[in-house]
Amino acid sequence: MISCNEMFNKLEDHQTMTFEEEKYSYLIVKPNGVRHFRTYLEELKKENYTVLGFYAIQDYEEVSLALHPSKKKRRHIIPINKMFKTLFSNYAVAILVTKSHITYEDFVEQLYKFKKRVRSLFDTPNLAYVFEVSKLLNEQPNQLLKVVDLNGRELPKKEMNQEGVFQVYSVNSLHSPDPDINETISEMLLLRKMEIFRDENKIPDMLVESILRYETFSFIKDM
Repeated sequence: MISCNEMFNKLEDHQTMTFEEEKYSYLIVKPNGVRHFRTYLEELKKENYTVLGFYAIQDYEEVSLALHPSKKKRRHIIPINKMFKTLFSNYAVAILVTKSHITYEDFVEQLYKFKKRVRSLFDTPNLAYVFEVSKLLNEQPNQLLKVVDLNGRELPKKEMNQEGVFQVYSVNSLHSPDPDINETISEMLLLRKMEIFRDENKIPDMLVESILRYETFSFIKDM
């Protein structure tokens, strides 16, 4: 099995990779995705990806912010990260995957489509999260959430009667890079710098089995 150092040495010279050589990328199972962890692995196997290893993310919020540095993107992810920490945990798992006999362009495109497809397996069109974000984002409260019928008449409600700044999201549980080689490698190098992709951070098989059995990432907290 290739080591992290060997893999990143190859990535630095990825333009010279042959068609037959392994191409590398990753997925992150977010804190709310642990209950789907087994399904994600089964789907990877069905599509002939090789899993090179599972890597512990002790602070998902920090990683998520690093991967989404723009103010526009952070406006959406900050509330979701806070929700993860409150309702789930701040732990996540990065899955290092590979395929050979494929161009890097096709590989990153395929993995992006894989992410979109398996996300759809757990779509919940009848469920969304409402966030009041005025304090999180330091925005002036200027909204009042109302429920109205088809004729525009306000209906009584017991919750969320305060003024605020409200955002509504459907929340997914799986991340992968955009389908671009440079973006993929840039994100992997960032995670390497954050010490996610290092051999010492690889989750032992025994802990992976515990995660699958008990559907919790809490086993990685003492790594």
